[in-house]
Amino acid sequence: MYERNHELLDIKIRQYLLPAIMMKLALQLGNVVDTMLVGNILGKEAMSAVGITIPVLSMIQIPALFLGNGGATYAGILLGRRQKQEANEVFTISFIFTTLCTLLFSVSAVFITTPMAHLLSGGSSLEADVASCVFIDLTFAPIMCIGIFFARFLSADSHPQLTSAYYIVSNILNLILDFIFLKFTKLGVKGSSLSTALGFSFGLVVMFFYAKSPKRMLSFTRLKPSAEILKNIFSTGAPHLSYICSTMLTGFLLNRIILSLLQENGIVIYTICNNMNFILKMLIGGIIESIPYIISILYGEGDYFGIHAVVKKTIGYAIPVTALLITFILLFPNAITLMFGIHEPDIQNIVMMVLRIYALAIPFKLWNYFGMQYYGAVEKSPLATLTSTLGNGIVLIPVMFFSIMIDKVNRGNGYIGLAVAFVVSEIITVLSFLIYKKTKYPGEPLLLIPDKNEEICLDFTIHSRVMDAVGVAEEIQHFCEEHGVSAGSANMVAIAAEEMAVNIAKYGGTISEWIDVCLLIKHASKEPDSTQRSSMILRLRDNGVAFDPTTYEYDTTGIDYEIHGIKMVQSVASEITYVRAMDLNNTTVTIDI
Repeated sequence: MYERNHELLDIKIRQYLLPAIMMKLALQLGNVVDTMLVGNILGKEAMSAVGITIPVLSMIQIPALFLGNGGATYAGILLGRRQKQEANEVFTISFIFTTLCTLLFSVSAVFITTPMAHLLSGGSSLEADVASCVFIDLTFAPIMCIGIFFARFLSADSHPQLTSAYYIVSNILNLILDFIFLKFTKLGVKGSSLSTALGFSFGLVVMFFYAKSPKRMLSFTRLKPSAEILKNIFSTGAPHLSYICSTMLTGFLLNRIILSLLQENGIVIYTICNNMNFILKMLIGGIIESIPYIISILYGEGDYFGIHAVVKKTIGYAIPVTALLITFILLFPNAITLMFGIHEPDIQNIVMMVLRIYALAIPFKLWNYFGMQYYGAVEKSPLATLTSTLGNGIVLIPVMFFSIMIDKVNRGNGYIGLAVAFVVSEIITVLSFLIYKKTKYPGEPLLLIPDKNEEICLDFTIHSRVMDAVGVAEEIQHFCEEHGVSAGSANMVAIAAEEMAVNIAKYGGTISEWIDVCLLIKHASKEPDSTQRSSMILRLRDNGVAFDPTTYEYDTTGIDYEIHGIKMVQSVASEITYVRAMDLNNTTVTIDI
């Protein structure tokens, strides 16, 4: 009865996981099918033009991914600490900066489209098609980025289903319009970019449901200028900024390197490998990207047991899925070439060889992707930034150049060098991570958090039943007496815990299944100038109906007359805080000793 389990968190993982997988599936499937449609309807040259413009899409998403991911993760940490007003300020500041930055892209479209298209295509025959795609991408940048920004905060604010709905709706519309524009109009390659822009524009209708949601915790608020908030947003978002900037830079430079050394067939092969990366993210991205939203809140609460449980569960899902993808690539590379409209036997053979070598990089990609998402959520941004920067291409650029050149010097065609570069760059990233971690955090565990709370802590889980809740007081009182808390103080916190647990069990509704109870005993600092007082901090987490004890008022005439224990808890507590995070009630009761 009194052992901490992760049943409550498992429920939340499953609740977040399916929408996250559906979201990633829709997003990456849209990218992959988009490329397939262009390749099959317009030919491999048009597919190359679409592949060349990927760095532009990365560039315009920089503000949304940087401030959206950084802001949402930091807001989650603040919600875990019950600092709702500060979380609202993070939400507001992040939105303002994202909107202003993306408007600059739209305004500059007329001026920078031509030079950017020339730079991307290297003055080749692809330049005209690239220019038409770039102009549409830049023009619609604000609409696309605002959607991405809100999608990040929706997940942090207990609305992962709406995030999933936004991406599914947007990509279904994108693919329908894609087929219509490419098959039945003369728009050519620009039809692909236009369908993406319009699909994500219409998808914004989903945000209406968030605005009207009664469970919504985040909202726009009047700002008080705070350099500290900006600093923390930027710090938490740094891995994502690094990721998207390195994606953009890698795309620009690798396009030039491959065009120069392997010509347009090289771009075709590189585009297919890039789409294998999209498929990997489609399969495991939803699993891995659910980590920051859950872990940031748990980290804010100091729930290290919960963090270990979430990591173990998500990695347990990701590894077999990754293994299946590797197996498919190794056994059926020919099917992949046909999906992208490659029918020439010579190119097919080259693509199959490259894909089989590329598959060896996937296990290392999984770790690097996890590292970027996880370490940012536990405020280890430098480590996450290092992993995202190296793993997303900064290493790949020189490795790709030298690998292709070495292959050619040894009388090869350069394609084996291209494939080997993917594997070598991922291995270098993992080794760099291990060296940095060992140097910066010597002797620390891999996840850089303790196995459990290092303070004097009683941490356990009970069923959300009255018969279990009534036994909480005895367990807590015994624990307090073991750790030198006076009988009077121990009795106060024991009764408070029992009253709160009984209230949850009685009124949590049919959805209430588990209650996590944590009691911290914090002794006053012995420093002469310290104002810290000894206290007991009682934390309760449950998945029942929303109930905020901080706003409860005793009513002898209403239907809630029996919730008498809340009034007693309010009278003995020095502070009570509450937040609804991850669609869970999170209540903290502080009692001075």
